[in-house]
Amino acid sequence: MLDLLGSGAVANLAPSMLLLVLVGTAAGMAIGAMPGLSATMGLALLVPFTFVMEPTRALVLLGAFYMGAIYGGSFTAILVNAPGNTVLHRNRAGGYQMTKKGKSELASWAPRWDRSWAGSSASSR
Repeated sequence: MLDLLGSGAVANLAPSMLLLVLVGTAAGMAIGAMPGLSATMGLALLVPFTFVMEPTRALVLLGAFYMGAIYGGSFTAILVNAPGNTVLHRNRAGGYQMTKKGKSELASWAPRWDRSWAGSSASSR
């Protein structure tokens, strides 16, 4: 059991997988930051490109894209008061008020901690 866990960790820390995480997160942040484009819509656009990929790599890319899109959408929710999806309404409520007071940098830290905590707690269960 532990040998499978170790081999999975080694496979996911390969440079090609880390590159997929980087590309997926950056693309997701770009799509998520555009008002009107949601994480689900971005995933729907990305899925055809993953048909030619190995399943593990495709799932890593899709997961990184989704997390990046949710995080990227928080920028428009906080700065412009235009949430891209329903998850970001609570970011919009408090974050936009902080932006109007000149504390937008502080408001943008909350989604970072929220996304990193949610991602790490979901993967540890």
